[in-house]
Amino acid sequence: MNVPIRKAYRSLFTRSPLPQFASEGDQNATIAATDFLVKHTMGNTVPAILNKRKLKLREDASLLIVLLFREMIIVPILSAEMRTAPQVLDAMQKDLETILNNAKADRSKEISAHAILQSIETNWDELEFSTFGIWH
Repeated sequence: MNVPIRKAYRSLFTRSPLPQFASEGDQNATIAATDFLVKHTMGNTVPAILNKRKLKLREDASLLIVLLFREMIIVPILSAEMRTAPQVLDAMQKDLETILNNAKADRSKEISAHAILQSIETNWDELEFSTFGIWH
């Protein structure tokens, strides 16, 4: 990955300038809390898996995980009150483990965003969130 793009992804992940699509106060509060919960869950789960596999997660992969989990899964589930926050975070942790344990690293022992997408596709039926009925 080229260095300027790597730095841009790192900056986006660190700042988390994720779009605020919600217009209601409750939804905005859910989104703000979700940012913290996603990064907290990633911070507790991802390093252990990567250390065990002796791999690194590329910046584009980190940002992809945050965006996918936050925008496509967690905020909609919590907004629709389909599950509680602890249920969602438990599912996220399990899914991160499945996705990262099955993601293929490149020659430099890094997991890319592309590898994350491939792992999601390959392991779709094993993912906790696939059982939530979001996309049926």
